[in-house]
Amino acid sequence: MKRKIIFIFLVGILVLANTASVFAQNGVPGNRGDRSLPANLAEMKLETPLQMDGLAAGTLDSALVGAVGANKVIIHLSADSAAIAFTKGKNTAVAVQAAKAQQAAFLN
Repeated sequence: MKRKIIFIFLVGILVLANTASVFAQNGVPGNRGDRSLPANLAEMKLETPLQMDGLAAGTLDSALVGAVGANKVIIHLSADSAAIAFTKGKNTAVAVQAAKAQQAAFLN
């Protein structure tokens, strides 16, 4: 009998704890529209969308080859990032400059 009361008590505490966490959430899950970008990301954001013409078909992912209109894409640079260079024991400053040069060449 004593174990049954303890078990019911523990289950009740778990139920209360779970329902309290649901009501403690702010806003709708996944709604990130009211958050601003961190300063280090905001300075990298382009003022206007970038348009590229004349790219080779091998440069684009196959899903984007026939795309029309505005699309969101991720550009993967072939130069090592500073973090990858660090793990390989290479000079991180050189890696940063190489990545920036490659990015600038793509954007300009």
